[in-house]
Amino acid sequence: MFKGIEGRSPAQLADEVRRGGRFVFYQYCFSVLIMSFKRASPIYYIPPGQSKVTPGLLWSGLSFLVGWWGFPWGFVWTPMVIFKNFTGGNDVTTEAMSDLGIDLSAPGGASVAAGVAAAVPTSPAAPAPAPAPAQPTAGYIHFLSGPLAGQAFTVPPTGMYIGQAPGGLVVAAPQVAPQHCWVGLDQAGQTVLVDVGSQTGTFVVNATASTQVQQAVLQPGDQVFLGGQGGPVFQFNR
Repeated sequence: MFKGIEGRSPAQLADEVRRGGRFVFYQYCFSVLIMSFKRASPIYYIPPGQSKVTPGLLWSGLSFLVGWWGFPWGFVWTPMVIFKNFTGGNDVTTEAMSDLGIDLSAPGGASVAAGVAAAVPTSPAAPAPAPAPAQPTAGYIHFLSGPLAGQAFTVPPTGMYIGQAPGGLVVAAPQVAPQHCWVGLDQAGQTVLVDVGSQTGTFVVNATASTQVQQAVLQPGDQVFLGGQGGPVFQFNR
């Protein structure tokens, strides 16, 4: 799910994130004939002291080579994604650490606690209770355009509404209904998207089709257009 965390324990990750490590994703654009698509890369872990720009060079180069051709969105999206990538991509550290079940609120983290325990003798005590297992999520949505562009949100397994009305994920755009759609897990554990009665429609776009939907099972990489062309767009990922 996350590139670059191989070989690191939760305690190591917590310590590195406190020292400046970050989880980021990058955007890229490609065009096929006159159609253009804006997508999000996998999520990368950038250790403290390393450049957040370097991993994005691949995606910026791809956009520069094949992003321009579509009209008009290729001309609009290509410079936007290259600029964003060169400023360090989109930071999703909080969401990634939550999904990994790592609590940054514990002072010092596991590694510091272990060091204190070794340095200060204590009387025998009852073993600490095992940490609660991380709650499952229904994935992430990364907004590619609209008022929340560049932001990522974890989808809780119980689901959430997306629209202009308070009480859900608020997307303040004219194409979006007060309660436009709902995203969450179904009984089979699949992430589903449900249009809850919007007038402007909800569209799922992937490599093979662009479809207006009332209900659909989301696959990683699917893009969802709220209100059609010109409306806010988010991409679903696991």
